[in-house]
Amino acid sequence: MRRKPDKVVVHRIEFQEKERELLEQFIAVNGATSIFKSIASMDIKTIYGLITIIEALGIYNFKSIPTLGDADELLVAFSSWAENGKARREQEEERTGAAANRPEWVQKSDNWLYSMFYSVLGIDDETNATST
Repeated sequence: MRRKPDKVVVHRIEFQEKERELLEQFIAVNGATSIFKSIASMDIKTIYGLITIIEALGIYNFKSIPTLGDADELLVAFSSWAENGKARREQEEERTGAAANRPEWVQKSDNWLYSMFYSVLGIDDETNATST
């Protein structure tokens, strides 16, 4: 059996300021290395999920990576793109007279396609106003 200690001796290590800075840097680098290793070992779905959670919590906004939090921004951007594209196409057709030279079935399919996109985006095709 072990004998119980009769006194407690405390050893204390004190660092100077420079040594404390070096130790803090070592701890930071070691922590960053372990974080990078864990991220590198994740699959892309897990990384995307993590990015989505970080954006949803408002910690950081990854502008170059579209996530579910950007859905409203993507819808507005796509809607704007569709409206501008239709206007540019109509201007070009008026300038060149290309619409009159296209077969009737192409004109009908174009109208159907635009109507479908505009209805999906919630845009009234007649007024180009977003429906509420």
